[in-house]
Amino acid sequence: MKKALTIGLHIRHKARLHGRLTDVEFHSAGTQEEALEILEGDEHFNLLVVDESLENSEEFLQKIKPLKIPTIYCADSGKSSGFLRSLVVDLEVSVVLVKPVDPDEMVLKAGELLSAKRTVEERGDGVQQQMRARLAALWEKFGPTNRERLEWLKDQIADVLEGEEKDEAARREMEREAHKMVGALGTFGFPNATVLAREIELHVSPSKSMAPLDGNQLMKWAQAIDRELSQGPQGALPSSSKEEGTGVLVVSTNPQLVEQVGALEIEGVNLQVQSVSTWGRAREIWFLKAPDLVIVDLCGETANELQTLLQSVAAKLSTIPVLILLPKDVWNQPDALSRYAGFPVLFHPFEPSLLDTTVRKLLANNNRPKPKVLAVDDDPQILDALTVLLAPLKLDITTLSDPLEFWDTLERTGPDLLILDLDMPFLSGIELCRGVRSSPRWWELPVLFLSASSDEENLQRLFTVGADDFVPKPFHGPELATRVVNRLVRSTNQTTSDKADFKSGLDGLRSVLGEERWKDSAFVIALIKVWNDSTLVNEIGATTVSQLNRKLGVRLADRLRGIGTVARWRSNEFVVALPNQTLDAGTHLLQTLVTQEEVVNFDYGQDNQVEFRVVAGTTRMLHATDSLDAALRLCQQALKKVDGENVRVASEEMVESLIPAEAEKCQLLILEPDQATGQAVEKLLKDCGYQPLWEPKTDVAVARLTSEPPTLEAKAIFISSGGLNLLEQLGPVSKMVNVVVAVSSEKDLISAFESGAYDCIEKPCKVGTLLKRLERAVGA
Repeated sequence: MKKALTIGLHIRHKARLHGRLTDVEFHSAGTQEEALEILEGDEHFNLLVVDESLENSEEFLQKIKPLKIPTIYCADSGKSSGFLRSLVVDLEVSVVLVKPVDPDEMVLKAGELLSAKRTVEERGDGVQQQMRARLAALWEKFGPTNRERLEWLKDQIADVLEGEEKDEAARREMEREAHKMVGALGTFGFPNATVLAREIELHVSPSKSMAPLDGNQLMKWAQAIDRELSQGPQGALPSSSKEEGTGVLVVSTNPQLVEQVGALEIEGVNLQVQSVSTWGRAREIWFLKAPDLVIVDLCGETANELQTLLQSVAAKLSTIPVLILLPKDVWNQPDALSRYAGFPVLFHPFEPSLLDTTVRKLLANNNRPKPKVLAVDDDPQILDALTVLLAPLKLDITTLSDPLEFWDTLERTGPDLLILDLDMPFLSGIELCRGVRSSPRWWELPVLFLSASSDEENLQRLFTVGADDFVPKPFHGPELATRVVNRLVRSTNQTTSDKADFKSGLDGLRSVLGEERWKDSAFVIALIKVWNDSTLVNEIGATTVSQLNRKLGVRLADRLRGIGTVARWRSNEFVVALPNQTLDAGTHLLQTLVTQEEVVNFDYGQDNQVEFRVVAGTTRMLHATDSLDAALRLCQQALKKVDGENVRVASEEMVESLIPAEAEKCQLLILEPDQATGQAVEKLLKDCGYQPLWEPKTDVAVARLTSEPPTLEAKAIFISSGGLNLLEQLGPVSKMVNVVVAVSSEKDLISAFESGAYDCIEKPCKVGTLLKRLERAVGA
């Protein structure tokens, strides 16, 4: 019998695990010392479930890490992606569940890690049955696709059994098809088939090994999948024919209230009232059934427990109206009353007519704002499943199956949350996320990854490029909804100070310089950057650093309000323009600013603090019409004098007014020394209506681009060969021009973005992919 140890876990969750995983022997510990004593006496545990309420829980995870026991960690809500990254990558936690934890989700994840049988508890209200019925309807649509995929795999395996050797390309295609089955089958109700599809994926993968394929074993797995598919999804039920109406969820232990709400009669409305008494059930119905109104009664004995519902869902998601019922004595308690700011409130006892009027008003208001979500996955069945599972949250969801259309769709929809698949053709989720994090406009957009591969290597990849969170495939309704709601909070619940205005990109700054009032003014221009940015990314994660960079920009804008303008240029760089200042005065002001503790010290996580070592290079434009690009190049030269310690700010004098010079201009410059490749790319772009200039002498082109003043200017640059080297030679020009770099590895892709590339593309790439990326660079 398999064994599991729970540490610091709430009794309610322990009871659910015991009751559902009946073939598992459970042990429990309340303290770190008890747990370590149990593990020292018997290391043969198959699962650990650790709650963050355990004192020094992270220290405990570090101590048990050498045991390599699969671990579920229940984390408090509001954790940063840096903390999640540390749990998964550094402490090797298998699954992170965010509080409030859904007990059924915990059972599901524990069962998957233990491969244990689960006792399914059917509820009389039919909520989970309805969700399974919706997914079963989707299976009717996508079942043939999966069966065709399986038949294709069986044909390939049959070829192996007949003696055919599969080369790397063929095995890669087999791996890709098996990977899609892993993501889909479990979501649609085929848990065992998902496990077998993953085994096929791992065994055919050329990146794992090029050892000869075991055709007999592969065929056994494929046939077992076939048998399970022929039986239909687990728990599939026919869709209910029950008449749909306007759903009202009453969360209360008071039967009179439930009866009172059920007796309401609203003309033209078929009121369907459902009541529950616990926050856990209320949250489940909210996430699975989509009520039109929720009434939470905080007058009874369970008031404190029901506060959890408000904290975990209602206060985070405004798409469904929530009516709060409070006892009358709260009226004279301002501190207690402030907790319910933003919610409609009735004080008990109240007149029945008042309840009637309030419910009518709330149901009539259909114009509540809907958070917008953009989901990108090359598999349409995953996108449809996402739409079904998130439907109860009443979000505005846009799905996209062609990642080449990503940037156009992003601009058109302006989402509050981005959901990305990790592995997609032409453009991976890694590439898209890194591009988003490097964009002056979209860099703070929350990004949630979907991945059928949750091994340490893949998780390290996605957190390195700035992911906020990830959900493993196959995913399930409550888990997915919880992660989405938690990430939407970051997008919609910023504090007022976080919304302080500062410009994005140089265009906003140029518009300020072009204002009539400044036409005869001189400007001190400063390029401000975080000296220790890369060190911070390694220590606390890219997403946390990105969030703190945002706060740094807000602080700079706050302190320079009425004095100057701040624009964000790249992820860790800002440009400041100070009108009518001498160079010495402007430099002194910035020296004071970047060394103030209240500007450069940040709190993050729980009781953690970090210092941004902020440096600046300055110069002075004699007139607002001078070349801003030239001024920034001088600022870049000045930055070479700083050391991040003793010298934080340095300056370079602009000895004469630098009016933008007349230089040779081109729409798209191609840097490629190979004649055949260069001419082929140039012809391709000309045939598509572009005006490209191919330059085989890349050193000459770089010299012309970086000269003062430059004798060659381009709207965009495509570096076909020698990407990172040429990008370094371009220096600050790479941040003033949209540079697209072709790279050979994911590591080079990340380095190119960090060096200022506008976009990157991994070689070899398809023509359509290349054209789409260059079109975006030229049109931006």
